[in-house]
Amino acid sequence: MSTINVIFTHAIHGNKVGTVVKVKGGYARNFLIPMNYAVYATPKAVQQFEEQRVALELKAQEQRKIAIERVEVMKTASVTLSYKAGNDGKLYGSVSKTDISKAISDTLGFDIEPVQIIMHQKLSMIGTYSIAISLYEDVEATLTVNVQSAVDEQ
Repeated sequence: MSTINVIFTHAIHGNKVGTVVKVKGGYARNFLIPMNYAVYATPKAVQQFEEQRVALELKAQEQRKIAIERVEVMKTASVTLSYKAGNDGKLYGSVSKTDISKAISDTLGFDIEPVQIIMHQKLSMIGTYSIAISLYEDVEATLTVNVQSAVDEQ
């Protein structure tokens, strides 16, 4: 199997921005590069990253600061979602990461990507759940999600 050197443009998989890593060719071509998580580590790209390293590190510090501020907001906040449910409290369907992401945006006023939401269980019953949200490399928040029965208006 062939391997390719790439430079990470985002902090993922425990690698910091600007880190040169050797990965499998298919992983680089099919995932990292199309998703803009990495670029090929050509001599020109390595030189450009070295020149931009200070700016990237400052940007990363700012993103981490914002993530920590959001953790403080999420400690006391909760979001409520309403779904049709049966008499036994079981939902007709289940709560998705996209639903939670939209509720966070509507309630708290900032965007969270669905991939940042870590659900250890399927939300298919009425109740209160604690959901983990990965805001930055090492910054994780816990948010309370209330799932309630939607009232039918007839």
